[in-house]
Amino acid sequence: MFRLADPDALWPCRVPVPVPTEDGGTEDRWFTARFRAISASRLEELSGEGDAPLLRAVLAGWEEIADADGAPLAFTPAPLDLLLDVLAWRFATARAYVAWLRGHPAKNSGAPPVIS
Repeated sequence: MFRLADPDALWPCRVPVPVPTEDGGTEDRWFTARFRAISASRLEELSGEGDAPLLRAVLAGWEEIADADGAPLAFTPAPLDLLLDVLAWRFATARAYVAWLRGHPAKNSGAPPVIS
């Protein structure tokens, strides 16, 4: 049976963010994003506006993000704006959302909602 997903439900997704290392490489640092499903028409509206407007529409929370001192960073507009200016974080989070929608989330992610 096909059932519509709860429009208010939030779905966890593990997101790997590449962080530069001292040897010139990168290593992934992970956090958990809380995504909401949006309609196809809303996704189409946002598709030409870039990653930042998309992430503002679909990201509803996070875990495992800390400030420079290591204190947990609350999900509020100001920290979100700061993180959206970190290109590696923005690209990784947008990529994770698209993969999550397609049913191919990063390892250890929550599955996308069943819009059945």
